[in-house]
Amino acid sequence: MAFLGELAALGVLGVLLAGAAAKAAQAEKARVRVKANAKSRGSRRRG
Repeated sequence: MAFLGELAALGVLGVLLAGAAAKAAQAEKARVRVKANAKSRGSRRRG
């Protein structure tokens, strides 16, 4: 029975880690998009 408890705890940790990784990936994607938008805006102003 203790094994099942450990397995459940590991499953919960896995889900939390996956959620954190997904959030980090989403934040990085948004950061790259903002950077690209700023770059394209700057080049339009100069051109």
